[in-house]
Amino acid sequence: SSGINAEYGGCRTYVPQELAEKGITQSQWEDWCDDLMKIQKKSPSNTGCLCIFCFPGLLLQAVLCATFCPISGNHCFKWLPCCYGDWHFEIGEWQRKVNE
Repeated sequence: SSGINAEYGGCRTYVPQELAEKGITQSQWEDWCDDLMKIQKKSPSNTGCLCIFCFPGLLLQAVLCATFCPISGNHCFKWLPCCYGDWHFEIGEWQRKVNE
């Protein structure tokens, strides 16, 4: 199985062997997985990306958005639904915390 959701038989229910050997506990692993699930809820969707870049202006809108709209940046408007900077920032923070 893949994924971190226990109801789908995901990996949240057990610590990978490599991490267990490094001293990661079941509790710590579950905390990391819970944090990751919260962050992943902010991840970009295909529909969201299509709406941002293609509707209603099609190619012209796609070019303008790609040129002038830093949707993945860590800026003051990252909370807007069309910007994914909050997801990029938080996934980076999660990776730094896990890799400590």
